[in-house]
Amino acid sequence: MWTWLGLETVFPFDCIPNLPLNETVMCLAACGVVVNIVHACLNVYASRADSSTIRSHTRETNPLSLLLPFLLPVAIQIAWLSHPAFNHSAIVYSPLLVPFLCAWGVQFAHQVGRMILAHVTLGSEPFPCWDWMWMWNSVGALDANLPRLFGRAPVIQTNTLNTALFVFVTLVVSVVSYGRFVRLVIKDITEFVGFACLTVKKKDGNGNWVHMRKSSP
Repeated sequence: MWTWLGLETVFPFDCIPNLPLNETVMCLAACGVVVNIVHACLNVYASRADSSTIRSHTRETNPLSLLLPFLLPVAIQIAWLSHPAFNHSAIVYSPLLVPFLCAWGVQFAHQVGRMILAHVTLGSEPFPCWDWMWMWNSVGALDANLPRLFGRAPVIQTNTLNTALFVFVTLVVSVVSYGRFVRLVIKDITEFVGFACLTVKKKDGNGNWVHMRKSSP
């Protein structure tokens, strides 16, 4: 970056690693994330210290346990990607990385959607500390690491074709699961407010969906 700015020979920039621009941006983003995490922890600590600000549905909740939906899925996915070696992943260095990341992204969107739903409903929906898709991903991670853990070949991902099939099935299952969640949320919201989604309908006095008609002049 200093070369791009013409500062590679200027003090004190000549004492700082001259990273490429993209790596510099990632370092700055990482620093921003760290600062955000520190401030979030301080806010949580201050909030928990004052019992009058604690909502009733979170009074018995350990804030650290709410990090589980973020840490555990990442650990599982990294374990899956670490086959056959952490620095030489069979998925990262192949076309399977795109569908793998798509499946991971859809699962994360599903998880965040559930978190938002739990937040806006003020405890009517429990905070999602668990997702059954973690079990599916754990199967993939465990199967890929069978040679490392038990000295035997994988049962499912025995070759490139089987690995590709498992990754694409994971993507399909993730999309179907997330799609079902979206459908249920939209259905509940439309039933509650009495207006249909993406159509010009509303509920009549009997609770039936009917098309809205223009009122006569």
